Amino acid sequence: MILTIVVFIFVLGLFIFVHELGHFIAAKKAGIKVEEFALGFPPRLWSKKLGETVYAINAVPLGGYVKLYGEEGKHTTDPKAFYSKPLFSRFWVIVAGVLMNILLGWFLFAVGFSFGFPATVTAPENIPGAKITSEIVVSEALPNSPASQAKISRGDIIIGTGGQKFSQPDQLSNFTKKHQGQEVVFQIKAYGITHDVSVKLSRDAKAPLGVSILDSEKIQVPFWRAPILAIKEVGSLIALIAKALAGFFATLFTTGKAQEGVVTGPVGIWFIMKTATKLGLPYIAQLAALININLAIVNILPFPALDGGRLIFFAIETIRKKRVTPRIENIVHTIGFAVLIALMLLITFNDIIKR
Repeated sequence: MILTIVVFIFVLGLFIFVHELGHFIAAKKAGIKVEEFALGFPPRLWSKKLGETVYAINAVPLGGYVKLYGEEGKHTTDPKAFYSKPLFSRFWVIVAGVLMNILLGWFLFAVGFSFGFPATVTAPENIPGAKITSEIVVSEALPNSPASQAKISRGDIIIGTGGQKFSQPDQLSNFTKKHQGQEVVFQIKAYGITHDVSVKLSRDAKAPLGVSILDSEKIQVPFWRAPILAIKEVGSLIALIAKALAGFFATLFTTGKAQEGVVTGPVGIWFIMKTATKLGLPYIAQLAALININLAIVNILPFPALDGGRLIFFAIETIRKKRVTPRIENIVHTIGFAVLIALMLLITFNDIIKR
């Protein structure tokens, strides 16, 4: 539990830091004064002013922000104010956060493919020269089964027994059927540690062990090929996420019902992270890359309070040749933020009742 909490906070904090760092660097490059760089939402735990910027860590680790001088629409004649800058400069300040998240996703995939990364979008057999290794992962231990009685649970990796190693589900299945009713010792890997587990198999020919399993494949390529493969994987992932979100909103607006399994909140991410932590570092890194790119795509959606919502007002400014009044823009973003909070609460509620 403690390890999962540490991993969850670290991964979430990394996403937020990289995103806000993108805004920060772009703002500095554009000559915009950054008043505050904060991780998390208040109440404040720590802060320090360096130069013209206050750096802060807040108590609620579910977000962060960069406060830009004049972004509320004031001080437009001050050369350091956000709205005193050309539209092009403001555009890059806003999209820099999303671009940094995508860059982080690419980096995680590139490093991961160099050392061995779980298959994500591209089928392993479609990657030339890839070294493919398989692991048998427990997705569920049936209630009152030999596996559950032996404390084998979701996220455990079944390595083998004695001198026999398992790399395919059929190998495990054939072994358990051959040894029905017998007591066997499996090598189980969890949290990066391998240990022996003694199990008395049942005489049930269909499920002597009583587990549902996944055949997880890892991909490894030479380090000089990993960055190119990572670009392709990130591109395919972005296309897949965009398609899924388009389908989600199309269904929501046409039927009034949300598709299950497309969107999850902090609670859902927590349970997924719990399993990934048990599986080990490659799975944590893969999940981090997936969530990071998902958040980047969501953040660029044309919805008020998101970065994409800011870009909509830039588009209106381009068409009208003048910007929307700060008061109206702030009202729209405030309403959008309230809707996002309500949606997040609804998603969180659904995540809880599904558990």
